[in-house]
Amino acid sequence: MLDPVCQVHYRNESVSSSVAFNTCTPVWDDTFTFDVNDLNEELRFMVYDWKSDAEKCDLVGAAAIGIVEELDDFEESERWFELYVLRPDRTLRRQGDIFCRLHFAPAIAAPAAGSPRTDLLIGTTATSVCLQVECVEARGLLVSPEVKLCCIVSLLQPLHETQSQTS
Repeated sequence: MLDPVCQVHYRNESVSSSVAFNTCTPVWDDTFTFDVNDLNEELRFMVYDWKSDAEKCDLVGAAAIGIVEELDDFEESERWFELYVLRPDRTLRRQGDIFCRLHFAPAIAAPAAGSPRTDLLIGTTATSVCLQVECVEARGLLVSPEVKLCCIVSLLQPLHETQSQTS
């Protein structure tokens, strides 16, 4: 069994969900808010098997999603995202899925009438928008003994490119 915890990353900001103990199907229902000033950036979801010593936490899987691609119509998005890890031989292994909801805070849920959405995308009118991210649950989580935390830095960029190619 695992003790899964999800970290959500936007630029240099990182937040963590609660820990779901002794399960491979965690339910977190944790919501986080990010001030997003560039909708062309990515959100990164990293699921770990929690240990009391943070340096010994095992990476379960990761997903990287583009904000503008996921919320291109300014409507709420909720769906399952595949989690992957990078093996030492540089191949990706699917390690489960995470279900998330993404939406803009109510005050800016849609652009004002007559305002082109590109104003938000390039930051000419608004300097930032509030994005709410809810880590709801995960399924099919696995721990792979061959995956080490050192793989995490090299995982993120190829992960998004690989997901885009397989979509």
